[in-house]
Amino acid sequence: MENKVAILEPLGLAEEKLKSIIDEYNIDANFVYYSDKPQNKQQLIERCQGCKAIVLAQIPIDREVIENCPNLKY
Repeated sequence: MENKVAILEPLGLAEEKLKSIIDEYNIDANFVYYSDKPQNKQQLIERCQGCKAIVLAQIPIDREVIENCPNLKY
């Protein structure tokens, strides 16, 4: 299983800056960057599919999202 990480919303850093940080630390993961917030819970679940980890700042995650993302660990 690949190490997929989704950045689910803008974090105040340009995508290029995030990529340079990932490269600098040689993180072994496939990062997916979303430049907008999910419009609804279904879109949030879709973005999390197959992810081992997600990164967010202001999006609430509830039990339904977690239960629909069996690979999610972090």
